Amino acid sequence: MARKSAIQAVSAILLLVSLACSLPLTVTIGQPTQPAVEVPTQPPAPKATNTPEAVVPTPNVDVNIRRLGAILVDPVDQKGVNLIAPDGSFITELILGTDLNFMSNSVVPASVFQLPPETTRVLFYKYQGYALSQYWGPGDIRQQAVVPDMVTLVGDGWCDSFSYGTIALSGDGAQNNLYVAKSQDLGNTPAIVSELDPRGFGIFPVSAVCGEGQPGGVWYAHMPYGIGGDIVFPPYRGLYRFNGSDSSKTLVLDENQRFSGISPDQNLVAYSPSEDNAILYILDVRKNSQVSIQTLPGSDRGAGYAVFSPDGSRVAWLEGSGFQMSETPNFQGIIRIAPSEANVQLDKQKTDVEFGAAVGLPKLWVRPITWLDNTNLLVEGRSDNWDSAYLLKLNTDSGAITLFAKGAFLDLVYSGN
Repeated sequence: MARKSAIQAVSAILLLVSLACSLPLTVTIGQPTQPAVEVPTQPPAPKATNTPEAVVPTPNVDVNIRRLGAILVDPVDQKGVNLIAPDGSFITELILGTDLNFMSNSVVPASVFQLPPETTRVLFYKYQGYALSQYWGPGDIRQQAVVPDMVTLVGDGWCDSFSYGTIALSGDGAQNNLYVAKSQDLGNTPAIVSELDPRGFGIFPVSAVCGEGQPGGVWYAHMPYGIGGDIVFPPYRGLYRFNGSDSSKTLVLDENQRFSGISPDQNLVAYSPSEDNAILYILDVRKNSQVSIQTLPGSDRGAGYAVFSPDGSRVAWLEGSGFQMSETPNFQGIIRIAPSEANVQLDKQKTDVEFGAAVGLPKLWVRPITWLDNTNLLVEGRSDNWDSAYLLKLNTDSGAITLFAKGAFLDLVYSGN
């Protein structure tokens, strides 16, 4: 194979493998994984319906007033994270330790972007030692808890709302616990959801909910745990919203739907039927209505990794064809952009070859990761050997692709004013 059989993962995202420490972790699009493990057929997990069934309340806090302060980037130097300005200029590196192997789902900003920038706080999880720690400033790193079996950490430093999940496997299935707390309390609060899944599926938080003076809750999905193989998109099952104000749980997508992305204001959800690669739906959870977007005829691997512009008017996603793990990998990725409120076939698209040309390579393994504003999309690209990571800016009006920064995307850091 042209690509390494074991490499570090860096993106949000989420195929599961085992490191040397035997802790299953998550990895990103295009990364080779262990040979596939068959998931036992067991009774279904929590109740599911055939269609989105409920109108979901919007967050308690108006997140639309947030302003982007910086982008949190892993420079892949195993010691820290970089703060990059929205214009792509380097601000500073926050040193978190030594010999660190960060995952995109294990580092989040714990505060707003602050001045001096070295005081911007960061929550991070080290799989070596299972330590959940918080960076408070240069030389000031405080361990908050030891959390074995953590799988995903999500959060919003702007409103101080964070969540993580843990999974413990047994002969009866997967014991899942889901936690929600403020940054300083994380790791020291009881689980809000505790669930034994006989299928061996895990609970994965996908987005924290902002609340008034306290965490508002969390969106989460199920996913088979510990699997490998030629998997292009995270195989999520269903989507739920836990409301922190009254501890209620709303089923948004049933377990026959594969969650793909959520808008910044959490009013729009992208998903595809688990057994249908030919369509991407955009669900408005306030109106309980949806539109559909057909994938391209050659996209036999389907669509995923949907990201919405700040105002929710546009959506970008990845479509794929071919195989990543064949003797001669022939996977091809196309990033498409379209309005989110209309049934459209195509607005704009760019191929993995076009993104590769921007950095002088034949192609890149790409996925959309976030929007800088309502025009400029950030795309993460990896070289064939996975050693080099790039953040590329696509101007969706002009079609221009430029190098934004070197490194892997971790999260957005919002400004306090």
